[in-house]
Amino acid sequence: MTPEERDFYDYLNDATDLAEQGRFADSEKLLLKATEMEPTKDTAWFALGFAQYMQQKLPEAEASARKALEIRDTIGNYWGLLGNILKTQSRFVESESCLKKAVEINPKDHRSLSGLGTVLMALAKYDEAVEVCNKAIAMNPKDGEAYFALGLVHYRRDELEDAEKYVRKVLEIHPKMGQAWQALAAILQKLGREEEAADARARAMAPWFY
Repeated sequence: MTPEERDFYDYLNDATDLAEQGRFADSEKLLLKATEMEPTKDTAWFALGFAQYMQQKLPEAEASARKALEIRDTIGNYWGLLGNILKTQSRFVESESCLKKAVEINPKDHRSLSGLGTVLMALAKYDEAVEVCNKAIAMNPKDGEAYFALGLVHYRRDELEDAEKYVRKVLEIHPKMGQAWQALAAILQKLGREEEAADARARAMAPWFY
């Protein structure tokens, strides 16, 4: 099939296949063509925003997510994507409102719930963060982000044993997560467990080595 013979749905379907393979740059190229061909299709803008987000092209991802919402603002996943993009930029107040909207539309969206838990933790809204993270974990017991947010809440409250418990749960799910090893090292250091802290720091620096 020549480029001239391909229609919007050919581009969209092929881009979806590429994204499922983790080929986000290639997916983005096709989605740019799709949005140029059909600029009022919110699904293409959402998919484009996701492909850009996965490449950490945050300004482009934000613009695409906002375009999808401009066309249709009743889809929870669109609000969730924008909320996570803003969270990654540490724009927590803006992110909170977007993720709350995502959860309002779809209360069973555990990804938006765990993202919201992270944002609430960052905003020092600890009680609300705990409640939201526990909801996310009830829906998906392998939600590493929710466990990590709980661990950080307890760390900030100086509840170190609970902090250790939740961060170790993260590492059961994501054993090569350097950020979690770094957090564990800080917790163990405060607990006076120097040798274990040193090991965790080493794993944080090169988690792929272990």
